[in-house]
Amino acid sequence: MKLETAKHDKVLSIRLLPDGFSFYTGQGREEQILIHSCTTGPGDDFLTLLKEAVFEKGLPEEEYISIRIVSVGAPFTFLPDGLISKKEYGSFFPALSSQSGQPVYISNPIQSIGRVLVYSLEEDLYFFLQRNFPEANFLHQITNLTSYYLHSKETEIKYNYLFVQCEKQQISILLTSLEGILFANSFHYISPNDAIYYIMHTFLQFNLDQLNNSVLVNGTTEYAAEITAILQKYVNKVTYKEESKNLPLDITILS
Repeated sequence: MKLETAKHDKVLSIRLLPDGFSFYTGQGREEQILIHSCTTGPGDDFLTLLKEAVFEKGLPEEEYISIRIVSVGAPFTFLPDGLISKKEYGSFFPALSSQSGQPVYISNPIQSIGRVLVYSLEEDLYFFLQRNFPEANFLHQITNLTSYYLHSKETEIKYNYLFVQCEKQQISILLTSLEGILFANSFHYISPNDAIYYIMHTFLQFNLDQLNNSVLVNGTTEYAAEITAILQKYVNKVTYKEESKNLPLDITILS
């Protein structure tokens, strides 16, 4: 009986990155651990490597109480809830797909702001995952972060608050206010100074105050520390929250 209970309580998270993927599993979200990661390079077939890893680890053979597939870096947009149907996403937003081949559009409703986040996955990748994990919940990283930053007790929002999530050569910027999300976008960068440019451009675009508006930077030291150090030269209120290298924020905050 104990074995059955332990098995039933197991959680699986698959994190899809622009240059690889990771698997996390454990008894509930607080006990998840990294069990496999793969970084892809030029010429590698992402889907082939993912298939091999999924079956090598025996993931489809396990029983999970919850399965989450989190996309990091996929182009996205916010739409007013119920504006258009899923069948029309491709007609309105063809640029959402950065992959070759036919895209599959996925929507994540965010009830707290009355918006739907729409993004895409390459068709073969999506159907492989859906076929092997039919009960999986497909989520975009920004969906997780939006809900977290709006409701986290650590970041009670009284004024405009800028959040910066740092990944490998990518930052995601979310600007919040009492009214909800004012701005959300992801940017690719080569050097940390590129990332600073995007952050400071957001300050300029929304008339933020470099002395009084706060910025929370999140990410592993490898990606976030240098960006934080440079940003502190331009913005007075910068807080850095280090992320576990083996368990990123968008996985730990999943419910």
